[in-house]
Amino acid sequence: MLRSGIIFLADDDCEDVELFRDALTEICAHCNLFSFPDGYQLLEGLRNCNKLPDLIFVDVNMPTIDGFEALVQIRQDRKLSAIPTIIYSTSSNQDHISKAYALGASSYIKKPNDFKTLKEILKKILVLHEKF
Repeated sequence: MLRSGIIFLADDDCEDVELFRDALTEICAHCNLFSFPDGYQLLEGLRNCNKLPDLIFVDVNMPTIDGFEALVQIRQDRKLSAIPTIIYSTSSNQDHISKAYALGASSYIKKPNDFKTLKEILKKILVLHEKF
């Protein structure tokens, strides 16, 4: 079960954010999703929030600070480093996947093309990280 029910998502694609929000709401009604359009705003949100999230999802390709740099900064911050951080990207490039894990990603998810698959993936992630 989620401790706080808080999940952070950094993604600059509004449609992907809404799809993610809808899928999460269907599988975890008590979850609260906070979204950020880039890595910079994600990091600001993490540093200024009252309650830390249970999970962080980060897209790779974003303006200002990309997902890889955001991941590095999360892992270097003692207050944030233990939060499971999942890369959530359209890229299936093996170099991106290897880099994500080398930088400390908890998981790497390729954004699915359909809603049902997204719900299945999110449910697996929540179970994997014992947050469901």
